[in-house]
Amino acid sequence: MSETLLPFSVAIAYVLTNIDGLLVFVALATAGKLKRVGVGFLIAQSFVMTVAYAAGAFASSLPVHQVGWLGLVPVFLGVRQLLGEFFTSNARNSKVTDRLLGLAVVFFALSTDTLLLLAAFFADSSKAFDHLVILGALLAVSFLLIAGTFLSRGLGFSLNTIRKLERLTPFVMIMAGIYILMDTGTDAF
Repeated sequence: MSETLLPFSVAIAYVLTNIDGLLVFVALATAGKLKRVGVGFLIAQSFVMTVAYAAGAFASSLPVHQVGWLGLVPVFLGVRQLLGEFFTSNARNSKVTDRLLGLAVVFFALSTDTLLLLAAFFADSSKAFDHLVILGALLAVSFLLIAGTFLSRGLGFSLNTIRKLERLTPFVMIMAGIYILMDTGTDAF
C-alpha cells in the first residue's frame, strides 16, 4: 500500500469499527444532548488514540519479525464478530448515564476494537509513518462527529443503512489484520 493511502485506510477501518458508537451517538444526541454527547465522544476517541499509540509503541519494541503477528488480533476479532453475527442475537441493552464521564466511558467501551486495530497499525508501521496513522484517525473522528451531528438532526443516512454498514466491521477487521500480517512499504524495519 502506498504511504499516501495509509491515512485513508486507517480512517476507513476506524469509521467502520465505530459504527456502533455512531448509532449510540445519534440515539443520545437526538434526545437533546448533542453538545454533551459530542464532548463525551471526543474525550473517548482522544483516549483511544492515546492508548493505541502507547500500545503500538510498546509493541514496536518487540523484535521486528514478531510485530507483524499482531495482525492476528484484528483477524481473530473479525472472525469472532462474524461468528457472533450468525450464532447470537444482536439485541443490546445499554444503560447510559447523563454525566459526561459516563458518556465517555460508553464510547470508549464501544471503541475497544478500534483501539486494538489502531494499536496494530502503530506497531506495524515505521515511526516515520505514525503521523499518517494519526491523520487517518483524526479524519475518521471528524467524519464520525459530523455524521453523528447530521444524523441526529435528521439528515444523511437512515439508521437502517448505518446498521447495514455495521455488518462490514468484521470484514474490515479481517482485512486490516491481513494487511498488518503482510510486509508492506510502511512496515517498521
